Amino acid sequence: MVVTLNENNITTTAGISLSQFVTAQLPSTAGIALAVNDAVVFKQDWESTVLQEGDAILVVRATQGG
Repeated sequence: MVVTLNENNITTTAGISLSQFVTAQLPSTAGIALAVNDAVVFKQDWESTVLQEGDAILVVRATQGG
């Protein structure tokens, strides 16, 4: 199945959880927030959130600065 990660199409396994997907795609999940189809998914819900064909995942990284 194909999902979008920060506007890039990625082919992945059907039935994969959001947690499994981001762990496979990103070097680290520290300091990030995720949204699926414009809805924020809390970290405690990543494992129970199952991705569907065409889902759009947005990764936002926390940064320091002012």
